[in-house]
Amino acid sequence: NIGPAIDLAHGVALSPDGRLLAQVSNIINPIMLANTNSQGMRIAPASEAKEFISGRQIYWPQDIPYAEQEGISVSFTPDNRGLVCLTVSGTLILWDPQLNSLKWKIATIGSPAQVLVSFDGNLIATANKEKGAQIFDAHTGALLRSIAAKKSITSLAFDAKSQQLATADGASVHLYDVKTAKLMRT
Repeated sequence: NIGPAIDLAHGVALSPDGRLLAQVSNIINPIMLANTNSQGMRIAPASEAKEFISGRQIYWPQDIPYAEQEGISVSFTPDNRGLVCLTVSGTLILWDPQLNSLKWKIATIGSPAQVLVSFDGNLIATANKEKGAQIFDAHTGALLRSIAAKKSITSLAFDAKSQQLATADGASVHLYDVKTAKLMRT
């Protein structure tokens, strides 16, 4: 056990450099950050700013209401400069843990299910239970594409070149072209 027990942990992500672990929940201390160091891994609520990244304290931005911190899914950007969180309220947040700053925050459509950052770090995809999937520009938060779905999307995957997005709905897997949002195959 690397930290306090969380009964309803919804998502977990390990930073690409392996030094930071993020866990999201919709209960007490909804966003947890762990930092590895020579003494092992320590975990603490991000809101308490007790942990360090490269000697800096971690602060969750104060202007994000608690309700928007209740996480469903979390993912790091490939460069370790961004922590993306999809919340219960449908808010998509990109935070820079190195600079302790909010990059952007936007509302998504539908009931959130998962967030995923592309391998190149340029795209963010969200899955939701009613409206399909959305693809955002990771740098600006701008919505680039929406993918309609007949069933609730529960899982996402980008290909290595960020040209295709796979979605799963419990019964089947669909492959979409990222640039056009057109279905390529099922």
